[in-house]
Amino acid sequence: MSHVIEPIPGPAPESGPADGAPVAAPRMARHTIQLADGHRVGITVAGAGIPLVVVHGFSVEGFLYAQTLSRLVAMGFKVIAVDTAGHGGTRGLPTDGQDLKAYSELLGRVIDELGIRSCVLAGHSMGGRLVTQLAADRPDRTIAVMLVDAIVGDTWDRMVYAFRLAPPLLGVVGAALMLDSLTILPVWRDPRQAVKLFRLVLPTIWSDATHPWRLLAPIVSILRSRSSRYALNQLADNKVPVFVMHGDRDIAVPLRTSREAAERTDGTLVTIKGGGHSWLLRDPETLARPWAIPGTPGLEHRIGGIEKADVTGAISYDPENHDFMVRTRQAKVDGIAADIPELTVDDPTGEADVLVLGWGSTYGPIAAACRDVRALGHHVAQAHLRHLNPFPANTGDVLRRYRRVIIPEMNLGQLALLIRGKYLVDARAYNQVRGMPFRSEELADVIITEMSGPPESQPDLTELTEGSLT
Repeated sequence: MSHVIEPIPGPAPESGPADGAPVAAPRMARHTIQLADGHRVGITVAGAGIPLVVVHGFSVEGFLYAQTLSRLVAMGFKVIAVDTAGHGGTRGLPTDGQDLKAYSELLGRVIDELGIRSCVLAGHSMGGRLVTQLAADRPDRTIAVMLVDAIVGDTWDRMVYAFRLAPPLLGVVGAALMLDSLTILPVWRDPRQAVKLFRLVLPTIWSDATHPWRLLAPIVSILRSRSSRYALNQLADNKVPVFVMHGDRDIAVPLRTSREAAERTDGTLVTIKGGGHSWLLRDPETLARPWAIPGTPGLEHRIGGIEKADVTGAISYDPENHDFMVRTRQAKVDGIAADIPELTVDDPTGEADVLVLGWGSTYGPIAAACRDVRALGHHVAQAHLRHLNPFPANTGDVLRRYRRVIIPEMNLGQLALLIRGKYLVDARAYNQVRGMPFRSEELADVIITEMSGPPESQPDLTELTEGSLT
C-alpha cells in the first residue's frame, strides 16, 4: 500500500478554453432513463472524456455532489452520477434486492444501457461498497476504482457483525452521519448560504421522511451482505488500480477501515486532513465549502503559499490545483448574478432604439438628459448599472434590444471596454476626466446626435477631443 496527501491529477482534456478565458461551472444535466425491464433510474451527466461513474452514499442522491463532479469534469472526465436503487430518481429493487450485490448489479445494467464499455468507478460511503463489488464482478471493464470514506475493509466488516447482533448500534452510526452532515452547513459563518443548501437537500429529506421504508431496504441489504474482503481480494488478484480516500475526522466510518482496504487491494491511500464523512459535499449553486475555524487543531498553519488545496485548504503549489481553484473562484463570482436584481430599463414608450447606459455618479445627468430629449419628442431609453462584477444576468439581452448604446463615463471608458468585450455590442463611449460632473445639456446633445446619425456612421477620428464621442 502507498500513501499520499497531494491531489492526484486526472487526464488532461483534449481541448479547452484559451488561457485567460472565463469558464463557467459545468452544468449538471439530470435525466431519468428506463432499462429494458422498465426499471427507472435517475442519473446526472456532465463533461466529456473518460467515463467516470460516481455512486453516492446512503440516503442522498448523485446531484448533491455537484461541486466534486465539477472538478472531475474539469480534469477531463465524462461524469455519470447514478442514483442507486430507492434513492433520488431511481425506483427501488423488487423483492430479490436483499443484499448489496443486487444494487451493484443494477449499476452494471445502467452502465450497459448507456453503452459504456470501460470506466472509472467512484463511490462514497455505501456507494464505495457497491462499486467495489461491481469492479470485482467485471474487472476487465474497470479502469480504476476510487473509494471515498467507503464502507469496505476488515474494521467495517466487524462493525456489520456487531450490527447483526445488536441492530440498535446502527442508530449510533446514523446519528454520527447526521452530525457529520450538519457540519457542512455554514450556519454561523453564512446563514443565508446554509439556508440555500438546506433548500437543495430538502427534497431528499422530505422523500426520506415520507418514504422511510425506502431506507430500510439498503440497511437490511448491508446487514445481509457478505464480507467486503472477498470483493477487495478480487480487485487485488485482477490488479485493478484502487485509490482509497478517507477523512481523518470521519466519526461514522473509521479511517482504519480504509487503510485495511488499501492494504488488501495494494491500492493508494489518500488521507483528507480535517475531513469528515461528508467532506466532498458542497453547495451545488455557490460552490462554497466549509472553512476551518481559526485555531482548529491540525488546521492552524494555512498562511502563505501561492494557492490553497481544494478540499483541505492546505498550502499547495500544484499547477493543476491552482488552475482549478482560479476557475472555481471565478465561477463563484459569476454565480452571484443569480442573487442580484436584473437590469431595469426606463423606456416609457418602448419605442426607443438608443440606450444610454451608466454607472455610479452619472445617474443624475443621464436621467436629466433623457428627460430633456424626450421633451423634444424623441424616444430614448436609460439603464443604470449598480453591479459590475458580475453584471446582472439579463444585461446582454437588454443591450441587444437597441440599435445604439451610449455609455457616458467620467474616466477613459473602462465600462465601455468591458461591455464591448463581454457582449460584443458596439457601445459608444463618451468620456471626460476634468474632475467635474457631466452637464445634462451636453449629454442631451450627444444623444440627439446619435439618433440623427445613420447606424453605420462613425466619428472623424481626427477631430476627437476630450468629451468627444468615441
